[in-house]
This record gives sequence, C-alpha cells and structure tokens, in this order.
Amino acid sequence: MRFDIDRFHLLNSFWGEEEGDRFLCYTAELLRSVAQKAALCTFARISADTFCLCEINDKALIEQQAEKISDALGAYNRNYHIKPSFGVYVIQNPKDSIQSMLELATLAAKKCKGKYRTFLSCYTPEMSRQVEQEQRIVNEMQQAMKEEQFQVYLQPK
Repeated sequence: MRFDIDRFHLLNSFWGEEEGDRFLCYTAELLRSVAQKAALCTFARISADTFCLCEINDKALIEQQAEKISDALGAYNRNYHIKPSFGVYVIQNPKDSIQSMLELATLAAKKCKGKYRTFLSCYTPEMSRQVEQEQRIVNEMQQAMKEEQFQVYLQPK
C-alpha cells in the first residue's frame, strides 16, 4: 500500500514548513503504531509526503488500515481537510521488484486524486492497459501534428 497526502504543498503554505515537518513525523509515528499492531508489517517514507506500508495480502485488513490511517490523519488538524490517496497492489509474484510493485500501487493511487470521497484504490491490470493506451494516443498525436493531419473547424457563435 502506497499513499500520499493530496495537496501537501498547500498544507506547507498554510501551516509553514516547520508544522508540515511535524505532520510528516506524526504520519510516521502513526504508521509505526499500525506496523507494531500488524504482524509481518513494515513501512517506509518514500519521499516528501509519500509513504509505503507492506503487509500480508489481506484486502479487508488493508482497507481497514487505510481507513484508520485516513481518519487519524484527518484528526491532526480539524481546520484543514487532509485527504490521503491510497494505492494498493496485491502481490501476484513475490519475485517482482519492489520498485515495480510501488509503481503499480502509485498507478492505483492516482485513481483517487481529485475525488473527494474516494481515498483507496486497488490496482487492476486494466489500469496499466489504460495508461499504455493513453500514451499511444499521445505518441500518435505528436506524429499527426508533425504531419499536419489536424484540421480545425470553427463554429460561429
């Protein structure tokens, strides 16, 4: 499970970097307490406001942990809406690289961005296919622009 705090840079703007750093320490301590309660669980800060929590592949437990973490983060400062975006990748092949697993969890987390009530998304292979399709379209658009294949039609108001 990978998560970050939506609009964290604004949090630093409102509170100042010193309080933002205290919030990151609060988040780390929160994860430490979650990890101590869960068997075979480990966690890490990946960068800035991005954290990773690895535990047994139990989807119900993961959802429960994400909700607990989200509630605790929201309780940090009731005057500022803190919304994390959780991306979950259930390990299919333990021999896959940690980086690859983290990238798939990140892809899942992006599904939560900009959605007020959604804070958790589980990776599906369809997510990768969609990203690949979008990239193909972008690549083809670049080539079409070079070859002047676009034609603009304006409609008078």
